[in-house]
Amino acid sequence: PTSKNHAKRLVDSALDCLHLLVGAAYSNHMRVGGPSIHVNRSSQIVLDKNGALSLSALVDWESHNLGDDWWDHVNSDGRKKFIALMGVAIENGVNALKPMPLARRFLDAAAWYGEAVRDEFPASRLVKYVIAIERIVATSKNEENLSDTLKARGAALLHRRGCDDLEKFKKSIGEIYNLRSRLVHGSYSPTTEKLGAKLRQAEELSRFILLHSLHFFKEKGLQAVSYTHLTL
Repeated sequence: PTSKNHAKRLVDSALDCLHLLVGAAYSNHMRVGGPSIHVNRSSQIVLDKNGALSLSALVDWESHNLGDDWWDHVNSDGRKKFIALMGVAIENGVNALKPMPLARRFLDAAAWYGEAVRDEFPASRLVKYVIAIERIVATSKNEENLSDTLKARGAALLHRRGCDDLEKFKKSIGEIYNLRSRLVHGSYSPTTEKLGAKLRQAEELSRFILLHSLHFFKEKGLQAVSYTHLTL
């Protein structure tokens, strides 16, 4: 049982990382053990003006087709550094004896992201995307103002050198955190149909914050036995 659980954790982590690499829109049907294929079955009966009947049936599998060279595309020059760092995170974060803390933190956040991607309920998907951000940037058990922490550290990870984009990212992160709070605390209906744009925003922010955290931790950080609280 111990070996089985360890092996499953490795595969789960690899799938979560694959979700991060290609994004939710291209991977939400992916599952451990195979794709989650939704089958659309329909039929049609048509009576023409001469009284003749024609019958037709359709079976369509709704899933992703990444193409025969999908792995080469995923492993392109722009993603090679992320794949290498994800490998380091998995190797050191799913260590049966003593997981490395930053590697474990990244994989935990990636697990929340992966759960969000595979979730079919929009409201819980948004909440899980925000939890993924919390897991990667909240470094204390008793954050006095978690919203400010998420906005400041998340924006710092997303900030591009030479661009005046910190306030823009703070605003975006604040918007999805406020919506998450409304959903969790009951002031906003989880069945609302108005989550579309905000759900995409939450997915993109959590995905890129997690990817940029890898670049921030680097191989040395992911292999570190201990670390002090991050100050961004």
